[in-house]
Amino acid sequence: MASRRRAFTLIEILVVIAIIAIIAAILFPVFSQAKESAKQTACLDNMHQIGLAAVLYAEDSDDTFTGPDYGGPNPVAWGDTLQPYAKDYRFLDCPAASRHMVHALPEPNWPLGLSKTWSYDYALNNVQDDEDEPIGAAWAATTAISYPSSTILFAEGWPLASDPGFGNGEARHEINWVYGERDQAFQPLDDGNPRHHDHFNFVACDGHAKNRARPRQADGRFYGGTKDEEWLRDP
Repeated sequence: MASRRRAFTLIEILVVIAIIAIIAAILFPVFSQAKESAKQTACLDNMHQIGLAAVLYAEDSDDTFTGPDYGGPNPVAWGDTLQPYAKDYRFLDCPAASRHMVHALPEPNWPLGLSKTWSYDYALNNVQDDEDEPIGAAWAATTAISYPSSTILFAEGWPLASDPGFGNGEARHEINWVYGERDQAFQPLDDGNPRHHDHFNFVACDGHAKNRARPRQADGRFYGGTKDEEWLRDP
């Protein structure tokens, strides 16, 4: 005689659903954190590639690092100058950015291959003195960098697409605060963009990439970040 199957009661079904919901509530944050960690790692790889491209560019340019941009009727930003060494524009786009850079066709009369948008997710160290002279890594001879392994070359920047409203967009492809006037505690543009769980990546002048914490507290103040001397070619 075949046994009769007992149907689940409503209570048993609700218990199973509750258990699944609890498991999901535990696992979803773990998956989300793993996804963000993967984005941070991919960003660090981008910065490492930028650093290597910049070092190779300098070797072919009288041992001088690129500047933020080159003016004229067809302006060229640093991301374009590094293209022969990187072979790709995707390395300019942080996977954790709220809005991603769009690589459209070049503007009319622009040299073939230049990016239409130069609002990169990464920014060149173009710190200046009070006479607007560069004292950071931009335009610097490699021999002028006193401490290559601890001097910032590029950091996660504040592109125009995500400009926090504290500046006029000048930091879209460079970080260019004036020495002696920096306020990294209250001015977002005066340090790296902490888009990775209050951390940001940067690459030093010797080509190696690092990570640094810069959390923002309830009072609006940033904590941590970098020191002034880390941005100077000759502290």
